[in-house]
Amino acid sequence: GAQGFSNLEARREGMVKSVDPGFSESVSRMTRARDKSNTEIYFPYLLLLAGAGIALAGGFQVFHKHFARNLSLPQDGLFGQIVVDFMAKHNGPSMKDSLAKMDLKKGETLLEICPGPGLGMQEALRYEGVTVIGVDLSSHMVKVAGELNREAVDAGRAQVYQGDVMDLSMISTNSIDKIHHMNCAYFWRDLETALSELKRVLKPGGLMASGTKFPPGSRIETFDPNIFRNRDQEAYYVAVEQAGFEKLDRREVKLGSGCTGIDAKSGCPVDKGMNYELLLCYKPSGVGV
Repeated sequence: GAQGFSNLEARREGMVKSVDPGFSESVSRMTRARDKSNTEIYFPYLLLLAGAGIALAGGFQVFHKHFARNLSLPQDGLFGQIVVDFMAKHNGPSMKDSLAKMDLKKGETLLEICPGPGLGMQEALRYEGVTVIGVDLSSHMVKVAGELNREAVDAGRAQVYQGDVMDLSMISTNSIDKIHHMNCAYFWRDLETALSELKRVLKPGGLMASGTKFPPGSRIETFDPNIFRNRDQEAYYVAVEQAGFEKLDRREVKLGSGCTGIDAKSGCPVDKGMNYELLLCYKPSGVGV
C-alpha cells in the first residue's frame, strides 16, 4: 500500500529528473522563434493598415477643409462641382420654398445675394414680370449663374455681378423691392456692414427674406469658424434688428416634400438638410437709407 505509493512517486520523480535539462529551454526558443516569425510576417500589414487609417483621416480632413472653402467661395474644379451638386440637392428645395413665401409680383426687382449656381435666380425668374439681380463673391459662380439664366440675361430680366455684400455700390439706393439670401449670412465678415448695405439698397417698406440653417444640429458646427464666421442664430437676429429692420417674422420650416416652389408637389423625398429657418423682415416705410 503505502510502500507501493512511495515507489510510484520515486519512479515519477526519477522520470522528471531524467528529462534533458535543455528541453524546456528548447521549447522556449521555439516559441520565441514562432512569435518572431509571425511578427515579421504580419508587421508590414499592420503598418500598411495603420498608414491607410492615417491617410483616410488626413484625406477626410483635406476634403472637409476644401468643401467648407468652396461653400463660402465656390471655385471651378472637383470641389466646386461637389458643392454645386450639394447646393442643388439641399439648398434647392429650401430656396424655392422661401421664394414662394415672398409673394413676388410683376414689376418687382429681386436681389439675390449668394446666388451660387443660379438656381434661386432661375426659380425667381419663373414668376411673371420679376427682374432678378444676383451678386456673388465667386467669379466662377457668376459665370455659372449667368449661363444658367442666359435667356433672361439677354432679355434684360436678369443681371449677375461679382461682388461683396459688404459693398453693393453697383446697386442704387432704394432700388430693390425684395432681397433674398439662403445659407449666406454665415460667411459675412461684418454683419453690421453687410446688413447696412442690404438695407440701403432696399426700397422703404421692402422685404428681406433670409434662409438659414444655424447650429445646433446642422453641418455648420463642424466647419472652420474662420470660414463660417457667423454661427449664432440669435446673434444674427439681433444684428438684423439693430440694423434697422422691423417686423421680424421667424419661422422654423420643415418641408413636407422635396418638390417646392412654383412646381410644388407632394411625395418627393425630404432630407433633413432641406429644412431651414426663415426670417422675413422689412425696411421701415419712409426710411430713405
